[in-house]
Amino acid sequence: MTRRFKGGVVGHNWVKGVDQGIITLSDIYQPEVAKNAPGVPSDIFLVGGGGTGGTYNNIQGVYPGGGGGGYAPTFLGKVIEAGVSYTITVAGAGGTSSLIGGTGDGALNLTAGGGSGGGGSSGAGGNGGSGGGGKFSNGGEYGGDGAGLGGTGQGTSTRAFAESGGTPYAGGGAGGTWSTQAFGGDGGGGNGFSLNWGGFVGDPYGDTNTGGGGGGVSTYTTGNPYSWSSGGSGGSGIVIIRYSNNYADNYTGGTITSDSNYTYHTFTASTTITWGQA
Repeated sequence: MTRRFKGGVVGHNWVKGVDQGIITLSDIYQPEVAKNAPGVPSDIFLVGGGGTGGTYNNIQGVYPGGGGGGYAPTFLGKVIEAGVSYTITVAGAGGTSSLIGGTGDGALNLTAGGGSGGGGSSGAGGNGGSGGGGKFSNGGEYGGDGAGLGGTGQGTSTRAFAESGGTPYAGGGAGGTWSTQAFGGDGGGGNGFSLNWGGFVGDPYGDTNTGGGGGGVSTYTTGNPYSWSSGGSGGSGIVIIRYSNNYADNYTGGTITSDSNYTYHTFTASTTITWGQA
């Protein structure tokens, strides 16, 4: 931006004692932040724990639903203050992930709830980031509903930072099956599972640190005394913080990676961080 002025410029960056003329503000404003910046504007992606799949230990013909994926919201442009403690919670199955801390008007209380468990005799999928599949049916993905009697998804993207090319999270678990396969949603959802005459079909567990819902588990106890105490457990959640590479890299915590635009801090377990000043 160019401004004509006389006798100086008044603004976010002051220029004093300049004679009449033209100045281009981009010449004096630099977006790069020094290491002693008071805070870091950051994007924060949270994923809650996936819901546990349903189970039904009865006779053939009763099939449970899959668990919903954990909710997966993205929060853009939140400032993480320097020298202030923040608590990061990474949820287990069905739990709430969060980032909480800060002071005054800048305090953050960001949460992502866990997915709901799949129904047992009802055959309904659980609600969540992506819905769990109903009986015989695939789990939802990318924030969508589960198939069949599926649960309701959050309706917005469950990819990292809600970007089209982001890693998928929070897939819904598939519903329980008998002799056919049902698949968990992309983003860690567990598959439908059957104790089919003693034969194990499918992997019902949601993937670790994806928030994927667990798959429903069907059993047939007449003539085959197998039992299963619950459906597949949901996957644990995750917390990812990113900020522009224009910011100083004196911040620690989690697994740190970067690309051409951002530095990322990925947390797969609960912890406390304090980003200090150099």
